[in-house]
Amino acid sequence: MMYKFSSIIAVVILLSAFSSDAQSTYDSTGIEGDILKGWTLVQKAGKFGFIDKTGKEIVAPQYDYVDQFGEYRKNWLLVKKGNYVGFIDNKGKEIVPTEYQSIGQHGEYGNELPAVNQHGRSGYIDKKGIFNDLEDYH
Repeated sequence: MMYKFSSIIAVVILLSAFSSDAQSTYDSTGIEGDILKGWTLVQKAGKFGFIDKTGKEIVAPQYDYVDQFGEYRKNWLLVKKGNYVGFIDNKGKEIVPTEYQSIGQHGEYGNELPAVNQHGRSGYIDKKGIFNDLEDYH
């Protein structure tokens, strides 16, 4: 019984140390799993990023806005830097660079392809995250 009690105390101490460490590193932290299971949204100097359950940074705070995973495509998260948007995947990798002025819903051009606008050019992003000019679609 004493062993269980000691284990519980050790876990509580570790969790409070993590929480206090995360709070001192970031201006604010969200709720673990709110955006994606195992990820916690963090904010520093007005920019958003993510840490995992251990406090390891998955995505450095660099985005002005983050959406929900799957809003546009399964395992893709819409992110915004300044006036430009792109996507990161569920591993934290930027799969569509934040260089688009707008991104529409997937499916606008069939096969779940999202419409995009890039520096006055209209097109779509394929499943690999590559821009294709709209003229090439037809």
